[in-house]
Amino acid sequence: MRILFLLTVMISSLFSIGIPSQYAAISTPLFEARAAFYRLPADDYAVREKVLQYAVMCNQVQEFGYKSSPMHDRQLQKAYLKKLHQLQSHYEKLSVFMLRELNRAIDTDNYPQFLSIVNTKMDTFFEDPNLKERIYAYYCANRFFKSSQYLDKRINDERQTIIHYNTARENRYAYSSTPNARFREVRILTTSFCPYCTRTKNFLRQNGIRFSEYDIHGSEKGKALYEKLGGRGVPVLIINNTVIHGYNESKMQKALKE
Repeated sequence: MRILFLLTVMISSLFSIGIPSQYAAISTPLFEARAAFYRLPADDYAVREKVLQYAVMCNQVQEFGYKSSPMHDRQLQKAYLKKLHQLQSHYEKLSVFMLRELNRAIDTDNYPQFLSIVNTKMDTFFEDPNLKERIYAYYCANRFFKSSQYLDKRINDERQTIIHYNTARENRYAYSSTPNARFREVRILTTSFCPYCTRTKNFLRQNGIRFSEYDIHGSEKGKALYEKLGGRGVPVLIINNTVIHGYNESKMQKALKE
């Protein structure tokens, strides 16, 4: 609680200082990031300690810029830029730490922690396409419990890009002629809000694959199977004894050819 109190006071004082206008393109995102970090839960000491360290450095850099403005002196400009670069380096280290915590939240199925981290709105989380897909899939599977306006907006804005799949596929593989085609059982666990579920179903339909779909929120059988397989987001595709988490075309192709 003491850390939370100190951070609250510090952030209030930082906003009253104002952001120096010089080098704003560099400084503004770094200074604004502290407000996003402040939304993290106070009960995680490791996270809160790193956020407090970042806030302290923000305070020092911003106060230096405020007191030195306007910066007509080249030495002051160099000193301020150096401090900004140090702050940026600290931000990047904190970003790496938050990426690790985000993956840990998904791995341990800690949905409240997952939401608190993602809602800091760090663009770093969505730079890696694989991690972005993992975030969206896990969120769509758990959105029923609590939604995020931020993630809802991102998914809606990207929906056409996410679910787009080129229907004019040349040299399509004849999955219906594989040795196990007659005995193949394909099941998919989905939610109504999941764009990657739509993309997976599009792939199956366009390749002539019959499948059974179970919504994990609307089907008891789907929910039970999802829990049995350990969850971790949707879609979950089961091709005979092969389980594929998320949209993974290469794994689907391999499983269907066997």
